[in-house]
Amino acid sequence: MSPGAGADRVRPSAAADRARPDAGADPAPPAGPVAAPVRGLLRVAAPVVAGSLVTVVLSGNDTFLVGRFGADAVAAAGIAVSVHMVCAVLVAGLGIAAQLHTARHTGAGDAAAAARVGAVTAALTTAAGAVLAGALLVLAGPLVALLTDRAVLRADAAAYLRVLALGLPLVGLGAALRGFAAGIARTGVVLAASATAAAVDVTLAFGLISAGAGPRAVAEIRPNA
Repeated sequence: MSPGAGADRVRPSAAADRARPDAGADPAPPAGPVAAPVRGLLRVAAPVVAGSLVTVVLSGNDTFLVGRFGADAVAAAGIAVSVHMVCAVLVAGLGIAAQLHTARHTGAGDAAAAARVGAVTAALTTAAGAVLAGALLVLAGPLVALLTDRAVLRADAAAYLRVLALGLPLVGLGAALRGFAAGIARTGVVLAASATAAAVDVTLAFGLISAGAGPRAVAEIRPNA
């Protein structure tokens, strides 16, 4: 084969490449290198953010309802809620750990291990909530006395705290379920649970107050949130 023949074979291809408008341009980057991760992040995060907003609105609703009974009622509820929140944070911390371990097992494709983490965490958080609830039922009076010297607030604050304490096992169970749902990227479950709890809270709180239950009615339904 002569050298000229090889060159003749190459020239048509080279001429065709030069005729293409994108000849010599850098190869196009993969479609959506940033958009796809952002969409995935928003799909998981949006229900969590919405659920948190529901919780904030719910807390505001409780303050509004208790405020209808005067400043002393708000002060008593504030004392009880402060103690309850400390206990709730202690219980809910286990749910965060469950989320991390569940996500790790889910990423490894081990659904059975992820389910075991969820089940064990639910048992632990519920048990921890029950222990703290028992402690608050017994120690509500002394704890409130440490936080206020106003006798007019102590009885209502202690009663409010005891009612809130009854919901701590549910707080623990809810934390475990939220951690598990987030770990398997099913955060829509978290939003649905928060919205349902909010609807029940608002409806029953208004109903109990209308029936004459007083400011403690807000606490009586609050543990289910």
